[in-house]
Amino acid sequence: RPIKTSMAKPAVTKPAGLVAKAPPPAAKPAAAKPVANSAAPTATPAAKSAVKPVAAKPTAARPGAHKPAATPAAKSSPKPLPPPAKATAQPADKDAALETVVAAAAAAAGVEAAAAALAAFSLADKDGDGHLNFREFAGFVKVANEEVAYLDDSSLPIFIKKEFVKASSKEVGGTTHLLSPAEFEVWHAAFLAARDTWEEELAAKRAAARVTTATESGAAALPPARFGGDGVWEVKLDALQLALESAYALKRTPLLIDATGDEVGGTTALETFYAYSGHQLLELKKMVVEVNVRKIVSLEDALRSAREKLVLALKRGCTFMFLLSNSAPPLRSKFCTPTELPVELFDNSLVQAMRGYDGDLKGSFLGKVIVKEDQLMFAHADFNVAVVTRFPREDYEQFLREELPLELMQPIVVTINR
Repeated sequence: RPIKTSMAKPAVTKPAGLVAKAPPPAAKPAAAKPVANSAAPTATPAAKSAVKPVAAKPTAARPGAHKPAATPAAKSSPKPLPPPAKATAQPADKDAALETVVAAAAAAAGVEAAAAALAAFSLADKDGDGHLNFREFAGFVKVANEEVAYLDDSSLPIFIKKEFVKASSKEVGGTTHLLSPAEFEVWHAAFLAARDTWEEELAAKRAAARVTTATESGAAALPPARFGGDGVWEVKLDALQLALESAYALKRTPLLIDATGDEVGGTTALETFYAYSGHQLLELKKMVVEVNVRKIVSLEDALRSAREKLVLALKRGCTFMFLLSNSAPPLRSKFCTPTELPVELFDNSLVQAMRGYDGDLKGSFLGKVIVKEDQLMFAHADFNVAVVTRFPREDYEQFLREELPLELMQPIVVTINR
């Protein structure tokens, strides 16, 4: 009967369930078995009575269970505090590291600039006395201006005198002063910055000139689609720039078939145009006569001169023109060498890959051409190559196919405007 009575209270099962959840605390008295061994009959009821108070506060037991857990967490409360301290210290550490990196980069740049200034000073110091007189300083500025072609003959002397006085000490000044390496280094850094500005201005002018030329030449009459296929193109002289840009867009080297002259000979209109264009011209027929026929110039000297023109074109961002006239010079068989005149110049895809700030000049086919004295870190983005021949349209391939990679070139017949 009592058993039935206890089982007849199923509704009390839920509180019993709460009490049933109290076995975890009951495990604690179980851990105190040494006391139970001495007074087991008394400890068991005490344990039960201890369980009832805990079960009597089931709701409070849960938050209480978290509160005791919070007590050890409270003891470890110093641990959450360090993260904010680290969070505030990390930016300072990063700033200090950044400042260190920037300072190191600035120091490296300063060392590089000082080394460049010293190298330029050594080249300009012709007599080797450790100072630059006015004539030596003027020679350095003239060479630097040739690389950029910014100052004309009338403004260059005024600029040289003004810059020499500026580079001299404030106490002395004048054109009789001898520049020390320290004075030249300070002036050299400012001069390079000014020359970079010149190059940007010239590049902008050339870009504007190209747009103007394409507009004034009646580009609508010569749509780009006309220059999109294979075969020989034909264009008038006043629309030549559009044809050149179309050929470069296809990564082909322009082979200009000059039909702007007459049968008598003499200088053609196209040759005259390039003579005043500011581009670097390599006259191959003259080179053949001087080296192979008259033998008044050695091959080494001729190639050295050709290399110097190539380097100037790379620095200035102009076109390196191979002027063949009515000759078939031995380019691939004799004149083209890896260290002076690489045959890869006729591959426009390779030319475009090595140009500009992001181009790999030193790792390109021109790596063996550029020497330390050239002070050339990258090729100008506007640098290009073109070839001009006076062989007629029906004959050029027969005469030039052995010495030029015609498969990499775009033949363009240029006629005169009449």
